[in-house]
Amino acid sequence: MATPADLRARAARPQGVDVGVVGGSMRPTVSAGQRVTVRACPYLWPGDVVLFETEDGCMLHRALFEVPGLGWIAQVGDAGGPVGIIHRSRVIGRGELPRRLPPPRAYASAARALAGAALRVARRGDWSRPFRARR
Repeated sequence: MATPADLRARAARPQGVDVGVVGGSMRPTVSAGQRVTVRACPYLWPGDVVLFETEDGCMLHRALFEVPGLGWIAQVGDAGGPVGIIHRSRVIGRGELPRRLPPPRAYASAARALAGAALRVARRGDWSRPFRARR
């Protein structure tokens, strides 16, 4: 299994890197077993599918928005589930998949996740750790 650092280096090449999808959090856009080409990207747009580093490895989810000045990105899988917050430094690249905005309810969840993350960060002082929203 490739490390996040290896994937980041390979995504920076012109041809990008193909990653296999495990799990169903991005259904119906991508199913388990499919492969997605990921390329490094200097910027993200709302609705882009991004590959990012987690504490357990890597995850492919859809970006909702980035908080200007802080580098936090709200993300969610296409199959629903909780909204997560990641730091821009953890993004490996953008998947070559159609850009699509998630449903409006995802943005309300993202606002709650950001508020909770901001409180935890203010207490701890670490602005780079990813956070998961609570249901």
